[in-house]
Amino acid sequence: MICSLLTLQIECLADKGLTGPLHDAHHRVVAMSLIHELLYHSDTLSNLDFGEYIELLSSQLYHAYCVDPARIRLELDVEPLHLTVDHAVPCGLILNELLANSLKHAFPGNREGVIRITLKRLGAIQARFSVVDNGVGLPVDFHYQETSSLGLQVVRTLIAQLKGELKTVTQGGHGLYFRLGTRP
Repeated sequence: MICSLLTLQIECLADKGLTGPLHDAHHRVVAMSLIHELLYHSDTLSNLDFGEYIELLSSQLYHAYCVDPARIRLELDVEPLHLTVDHAVPCGLILNELLANSLKHAFPGNREGVIRITLKRLGAIQARFSVVDNGVGLPVDFHYQETSSLGLQVVRTLIAQLKGELKTVTQGGHGLYFRLGTRP
């Protein structure tokens, strides 16, 4: 219902240059609703296979951003990792923001490249989740702690809520990864 309302609002805007924030909000709502949809269809309503969720959401975002998979490839290296809904929702929003940033900014023009998403269990109570691309890279003076971007502010807030840590990747690709510090 919320997605439909956002879509109607986007279509009604006369100035198409103003639709960006509404599209971003739409993608955030889709990210959250997909979690609830997967939980609804699962055997248990208490946890979600976040590896499966990554596959589904990344496919939906590629479609939403009209990405040519021959130009920008997606490589997934995800393990099954069951998260409670309290962890899955913020992790899903973080995935949405990081992947959307790569799709929007990393490959301008007809630049080709790869986006890699990994999800690895690091032990009984930690996991590492990353979104890294080989696109144009982050600006030299980029500090995610100081950004005015709403998306990265959301990421910072959610990572703090999860008691995780966020780091930038600048060698062998560009992007951000975070380590989930609480029990997955």
